[in-house]
Amino acid sequence: MGTKHILRPLLTCVTFAWVGVSQPASCASVESIVRGTLTENGRPAANIKVVLVNSTGHLSDPAYTDKEGLYTFHGVNHTDRYVLRAWVSAEQPPIDFPIIFTGKGAEVWPIEIRGSSPQAQNAPALSNGDVRKFVTDYWNAYEKGDLERLIASYASSVNYYNNGQRDKSFILKEKQAYLRYYAKQRSFRVTNMEVFDTLTPNRKSVRFDFDYSVAHKAEPKVKHSTEVWTLEKTGDRIEITNCKSDLAKA
Repeated sequence: MGTKHILRPLLTCVTFAWVGVSQPASCASVESIVRGTLTENGRPAANIKVVLVNSTGHLSDPAYTDKEGLYTFHGVNHTDRYVLRAWVSAEQPPIDFPIIFTGKGAEVWPIEIRGSSPQAQNAPALSNGDVRKFVTDYWNAYEKGDLERLIASYASSVNYYNNGQRDKSFILKEKQAYLRYYAKQRSFRVTNMEVFDTLTPNRKSVRFDFDYSVAHKAEPKVKHSTEVWTLEKTGDRIEITNCKSDLAKA
């Protein structure tokens, strides 16, 4: 692509966006633009190599961030599943970040990579088994209406779906309203769970599908969704710090 590739020792934050390409109604397309930014210590990270990897393991042509830290992929099939793969350090293998389309035209959320602080490096490691159990237990608690367990699953401040950064009081009100409205029937089934490492031992990302059935009075609702969470372990606690869903496209 004619762009010099410079590997940086550490990226502290990655943000990305999915932007759908507008098409005439008579000519629907599954192609979209994927674009986002890489930052290093709060500043744009230029000349960093990134690729998209689809569900079959096929790699896109590489893109490199510009002076503003921006990368762009064109002609992406938004009906497939992808991870964003970034070469964040010359001394380490690339890191994968799970991503999803939301169907809203643009969705941006941050992914933090903290590999340099002694506190993060010395924190208790979060295992893949920990992540899988946490996600399963969370949805079991939701089925049972265990509000205390649900709220305990979140950090004090969470990048919460399309609501931005929110505290636990906001999440509590939202969960209370949901459980009151769907008081009679709640059923959740998690499938296709994928766990992703970060540069920090106590933090992982997870992407999973789930089917759910809920009912308000006699009105049933059955849907399918995909979620992406960031989980962090502190001491013996695991908490959600970031969560996004593709429900907006349903």
